[in-house]
Amino acid sequence: MPALIAIAIGFAIWFIPTPEGVSAQGWLMLAIFVATIAAIISKAMPIGAISIVAITVVAVSGVTSDNPGTATRDALGSFNNSLI
Repeated sequence: MPALIAIAIGFAIWFIPTPEGVSAQGWLMLAIFVATIAAIISKAMPIGAISIVAITVVAVSGVTSDNPGTATRDALGSFNNSLI
């Protein structure tokens, strides 16, 4: 049940019209981010699993790019950062 609530929150934000001054990509990333946080708070799954699902959604949905290779690179690119 907690997973369904997190998904519903994400879809609710996803389908709300994008506010003025916010890019469509930014708005969709916000929807994924809020759904991820809702899943973590509700303990829908372990945090690692939730993170993998969120990264996969970013890559598959094409939020960052229409090109699948670029979208995957964008979703996984920050793991190359030395701070991570």
